[in-house]
Amino acid sequence: VKLCVFGTHSAWQYGKSGAAIDAVKVATPLLKECSDKHDAPAIFTGDFNTVDSESVRGALKDNTGYDWVTVAAGGFAQVHAMTSPRQTGTVTQQGAVQGANGRAGCEEKCQNEFWAWSDHPPIYADIVPP
Repeated sequence: VKLCVFGTHSAWQYGKSGAAIDAVKVATPLLKECSDKHDAPAIFTGDFNTVDSESVRGALKDNTGYDWVTVAAGGFAQVHAMTSPRQTGTVTQQGAVQGANGRAGCEEKCQNEFWAWSDHPPIYADIVPP
């Protein structure tokens, strides 16, 4: 399976989506180049520091001209997959990896060693290629 995978960790703007959208704008020229050059669908993932996955997905569509779906979202963590012109696949399962319970999404002294010192658990998506 061939994929172009991009990720970001947007700046914190009190939950607003501006920094996440800016990150998408910066990444999309290279993301499009990778997808077109290698004839591969793309995944865009990260800690977007906003729960507004619709704005992030909309920015991906607006800046690439491609269609996208949110395949996993857990608070600030999101995974978006291209659906056209290249199909990433079918999501069979998604969720958060809890590992160890902890307070998620706080501003200080809340990083969890079981989450690689993040302030929220990692998320996953099982995707079956087309």
